[in-house]
Amino acid sequence: MKQIIKISSPNNETMKSFFNLRDKKTRNKEQKFLIEGYHLIEEASKTNYLECVITSDEKMIGQFQDILVYYVTDAIIKRLSSTKNPQPIVGVVNMHNYSINDLKRSEERFSRNAET
Repeated sequence: MKQIIKISSPNNETMKSFFNLRDKKTRNKEQKFLIEGYHLIEEASKTNYLECVITSDEKMIGQFQDILVYYVTDAIIKRLSSTKNPQPIVGVVNMHNYSINDLKRSEERFSRNAET
């Protein structure tokens, strides 16, 4: 079930936790990172790694099924963004950790496909 949460204060604890993801140590500790823009959010929504969407674009609220959506102000989006003129959408993505065995299997598959 889709949940939509409206937040207008940058002092909201959830938003503060998202602001902290701009820091590398926090990203590594939380195993999450921010992505920006319509295209990246669309691609991430096709995976199981997109945790939530933060947007100030009312049209985007109905675009995501089974993903938590935060409807926020433009000021919050600007604070989350690393760009000067941000698109009004940011996503929180869970990191995927690969083991050395995953990488070896991937390399083996790539080598086999390159040979054919």
